[in-house]
Amino acid sequence: MAIFTKEQLTAWDLALELRDKRHLGFYMKLAKKYPESTLREVLSIVKQAPKFESIEKKGAYFTATLFNKIKS
Repeated sequence: MAIFTKEQLTAWDLALELRDKRHLGFYMKLAKKYPESTLREVLSIVKQAPKFESIEKKGAYFTATLFNKIKS
């Protein structure tokens, strides 16, 4: 995949870190809508969770955490 924009890089990083390349398009939408700093902050929080490695749907966990952060 060729990366040309900051949003594409952010989306690609999310997909790789969450082991969820299948939903790269969704991460691209998030990268276009939310600040990179917010997305990376939530990614960091999610990855530090003690149960992160055992979570089957890491992308869903990330998304839920992101939306909870945005609501508060």
